[in-house]
Amino acid sequence: MSAELSYTCSVRQGFNFEKDAQDTVGFVTAMTVSGQKLKADITVTDPLKIDSGKISVVGVLSRTTWQGGYADPLALVMQVSAANKDVISSLVHQKLSNTKVNIQFVVYQFDQEAKEAQYFKAFHSNEKDLECLIEKGPASSSSSSAPLVIAIATDPDGVVQSPRNYGFSLCAVPQDKAQELHFAIGLGKAMVKRFGIEVKA
Repeated sequence: MSAELSYTCSVRQGFNFEKDAQDTVGFVTAMTVSGQKLKADITVTDPLKIDSGKISVVGVLSRTTWQGGYADPLALVMQVSAANKDVISSLVHQKLSNTKVNIQFVVYQFDQEAKEAQYFKAFHSNEKDLECLIEKGPASSSSSSAPLVIAIATDPDGVVQSPRNYGFSLCAVPQDKAQELHFAIGLGKAMVKRFGIEVKA
């Protein structure tokens, strides 16, 4: 039985970073869905370079969960820009023959117990694409095909009003190849887990 990794992130802190706050924050830094590359058009503070670092991200995470098994799905819930919302909306309202999704993400937590208290990477893809497929949910009684676990809000979110942003969620299962997910429980306490497995023809 693998241990679940689950992180709840502050959207407010992600968009409008406050130095005195120590909330968990996370970002999707790159994503391609069904061949459509989403724009990294949200500028945020890099928690590892609070005084000078800015990074451009696709989405600001509110939650991410992984059950811990190599075949288990990675669930991501985030806020995206109006431009990316339009791209995603056009995809989810058509029958996707290509369900491939590439993801790069990172979650930061604050280590209060470290010698120099600071943020660290708590859960991430190590700046590499995770090659996945959008997970299929259970088939309904009215349809023979299983729905894809992907959704985009039609109305803007109210937690952070500027820039205008929309809730986006999806579950992604690994493609048939050996990949890695990285996590840590504190500064200098990093570990690696397998995500996906190589399937030989």
